[in-house]
This record gives sequence, C-alpha cells and structure tokens, in this order.
Amino acid sequence: MNRALLLLLLAACTAAATAHQSQPDSGGERKAMFARGEVALAAMDPARALAAFEQAARISHSADTEMAIIRSSMQAGEYRRALGFAAHTAGAHGDETGATALYAWLLHAGGQADVARRLLAQALVKNPADPLLTQVSEQLRGPRPAAQAALLRGPGRLAPYGDSHGLPTGAQIVSSATLAGNGKLALVPASALVKGARYWVRDGVGRLIAVQPEPAGSTRGLSLLRLTAPLAQPALEVALAPFPGSIAYSVEYSPQRGATPAWPWMKAGFVGAASPDGAVRALGVDRPGGFPGGGPVFDAGGRLVGVAVGDGATGTALLVPIPLLRQAFGAALFA
Repeated sequence: MNRALLLLLLAACTAAATAHQSQPDSGGERKAMFARGEVALAAMDPARALAAFEQAARISHSADTEMAIIRSSMQAGEYRRALGFAAHTAGAHGDETGATALYAWLLHAGGQADVARRLLAQALVKNPADPLLTQVSEQLRGPRPAAQAALLRGPGRLAPYGDSHGLPTGAQIVSSATLAGNGKLALVPASALVKGARYWVRDGVGRLIAVQPEPAGSTRGLSLLRLTAPLAQPALEVALAPFPGSIAYSVEYSPQRGATPAWPWMKAGFVGAASPDGAVRALGVDRPGGFPGGGPVFDAGGRLVGVAVGDGATGTALLVPIPLLRQAFGAALFA
C-alpha cells in the first residue's frame, strides 16, 4: 500500500511539474500540439497523445492541456495517476469549472460519491448558473449517471474515446461483463442475452470486441461468451471465500442509451449471508438501477472475489463467488 501511494504521489508531482515549466509560444505551437494530442487520443493512442499534451503544457500552464493529460491517463487505464493530477488541476485552476467537473466525475467513479458531491456543491456556490457544473451535479445525484451531449465535449470530456468499427447503429448497452480466461472469455448475465442477437464487449478504455456464446451454458444467472480476439487482462489475485460482513467493491457500467464508450463506476458495500445451499452470497452494494449485473467484485485488498448478478425475483444483488465459477466453467477461468 505504501509503495502504491508513493508511486501515485510521484506520478502526480511529476506531471504537475511538467505542466508548470512554461516556454514562449511561437506561432500557435501550443494550439497545434494540443490538436495533435486530441487526434491521437481519439485514435486511442494515449502514449502519443500524452507526449503531445505534455509538450503543449511546457509552453503554457493552462487548464485545458492539464485536463487532456488527465484524459490521456484514463485512456491508458491509469486511474490513480489521473485522479492525482485531477486534484492538482482543480486546485490550481479554481476558475475553470471544467477541471472541477472532471475531478468530481473521477472521484465519483472511484467510489467517493460524497466527496464528489461536496466538491460540486462548493463550486456551485461560486458559479450557481454554470451549465456544466449543474449538469454534472444532476447526473451524479441520479441512479444512472452517464456522460452525454455537452459532457462528451472537450477539453474535459467525461468518457473515453472508443472504437465502433463494425458496430450497428442501433446497438445498445445491455449489461456489464467480467473479463476472464486470460482475456479470451467474458462472463455476462444470462438474462441479458437474446437468441439470434449479436453481441460485443467494450472495456473501460473504449476497445471493442465481438463475442460469441460458449457451449458451456449458464450457471447462477451467468453465461460465458468467447471474444473473437483477446483483450489484455491484468494479473489478478483472487480470494476464494469472502465472509459475511466483509467489505466489497463492485464495478459496473451505468445504463444509458446507445453504445457510447464510458468509464465504469465503483461502489462500496458488504458481502452478505450465503444462500441456503451455501453457493451464492447476498451483496450489499448500491448497483446501477435497471441492469442485470455482470461486473466484477473485489475485497478490501483488491482481490477478485466473484461476479455480481441481479436476482430477477427480488431485484437484490447477489455475489457468485470464484469457487462456484471455477466449478461451472473450469479452473482456468480465473487462474
């Protein structure tokens, strides 16, 4: 934990220091570098985007460039680095409401909803008629926050860019899913699948992959899909037996119209009692309304403990633990 915290502080301080090293701007160079970075980010090349934005930041210490650096980190899957620099940007550019909105959105995405709401409330006292702060505040107060319309515009875009190649115009988000099997498989709620439909999965940085049903069938409300091309799956430590009352963190997407790329939301809660047969557990986590589940659940140490599903009869959340998943779909599911 100390090592992780140290890396976070070093990353944030390094990025902040780079942003403060201003150089004279000649011939609109900063504007050109910013545009180049945005093009790279839209092409889902966060490394090239970050290099361009950092060069622009050396020319001028400005909020738009720093917000772009934050989004580059998010596009690369580096949430903690993005959050650390977002705190700096919101503090150093208190008059830029976009920086505050982005910081609040990231706080809420990481499970710090109360902190995000307080930050927005303070900002709205100073800027009560600001349309961006108002819209973000309304979204984060609701059960299904989603970035739409103005919230998808730069420089503080509140979602990743994403690949939509081959995706039909009428595609809709139907559930969350959990990547498994070394990035080759996905666990999804069986209730989200309709015979004859085509399906894709998209990760938190916008990558899109078509999937096909596996013959393994379903168990405890979950079905297995095979990705037509693997996605990189981070190394995960698993915990086999979470006990009732232990802390749990679920990660899921918010229901929204269309198939726009989005960052997932983390919610904190507790593992509940086991079912009468001892297999699944109750899950005391506030989940997005209207979704059948499918997202991963972690313990306080960041270890994967299972997958969340919604109980169709009662609407409550359930945890399907790792041992049951391995028993149903094979030991290699989460090796």
